Amino acid sequence: MKVRPSTKIAIGFATLLAVGFGGSKLYTQLRLSGVKLDPILSEDFCLVAISEEAKVKILSVNRMVQIVEASDEFKSSGSGGGGGADSGSIKARVPMKELLAILDGDAEGTTGLLYKLAKKENTEEPSEEAPIWSTADAEKALAGDPVLKAKLESDLNVSLDGKLPAKLNRTAFYHGIRLKVPITFEISNASGKPVQGFNTVPLKSKAMSSLYKELESKFLDADALDRFYAEYVAKNEGKSAENPADLIKSLLASGAKGEGYRKAINILKHAQVITNRKMIESAEVTEVNSGKESSYDLSIHLTDEGAARLWKFSSEHPNTKIIVVSKKVPIAAATVGTQLNSKELVIKQIADKTLVQEAVDLVKSR
Repeated sequence: MKVRPSTKIAIGFATLLAVGFGGSKLYTQLRLSGVKLDPILSEDFCLVAISEEAKVKILSVNRMVQIVEASDEFKSSGSGGGGGADSGSIKARVPMKELLAILDGDAEGTTGLLYKLAKKENTEEPSEEAPIWSTADAEKALAGDPVLKAKLESDLNVSLDGKLPAKLNRTAFYHGIRLKVPITFEISNASGKPVQGFNTVPLKSKAMSSLYKELESKFLDADALDRFYAEYVAKNEGKSAENPADLIKSLLASGAKGEGYRKAINILKHAQVITNRKMIESAEVTEVNSGKESSYDLSIHLTDEGAARLWKFSSEHPNTKIIVVSKKVPIAAATVGTQLNSKELVIKQIADKTLVQEAVDLVKSR
């Protein structure tokens, strides 16, 4: 199907010029009746479309594009209806690399996507030093397997009934453990199959968290730490302030489909790779000097197939967000209030010349 090439659409942080053709709903339906939006691989350069139902926002942070979870508490600095990115900060950022991995059918993206969407402010990612416990081994330990039970209690530095051992396990003190919980994403993706991955859930016992918080501002050598721990054990002798077994059971039950999973599913169901490098004919960069700092416009020329896919998605989903992604990094984005029927996109006012030139070089290298 041929798409008329004469309409130029400008997408940028400040400007969005809308579509000229296909205004009639019936006309659009007839022209797009044979267009299929089958999932495709993202490759190293792509356009990603996210519909309004995903409930995300576009931010411009330090001249970089971020896709973030929308929040009722978040107030846009812009007019609200334009095509540009908003400025500001927000807690839950949508990691593009991990999002694209799952849309490609690659399970490698599951842990990172789930953690970052569920992440609370000022929390750290699970430590690579923390021992990993599979669901099967954790359940065996809880069921009383003598070897695994002893190992789990050592890794947590607390017995399953909440008692502290005489000797401190420093790995438990600093890092805790990681529970590896199987998870399945039943979403449309390029592999054509459900994405089977894992949610890695960090866990540190309440006793170790409390002790670590008490000591994190102190600089203690190993001997001093052991002495402080011995005093801590003596002070809490006979007390059981936690039940690690119940906590682990709860995490195993909810870890696969907790807050991060619910957010991820909603975004993944409403996001799609619209074009990849195979659907882009050419690209070029133009420097724009406004009298202050130079910015750069990226012109992308789509194939007929790429333009038709973009037109179809935008016609079915008003207020679509279009994100330009180069090497898994979003370099420009806009909210589009109308359908896009064009073979040329001009992404305007990109501040980083390196990002633009890298994108052009990628397209030219195919």
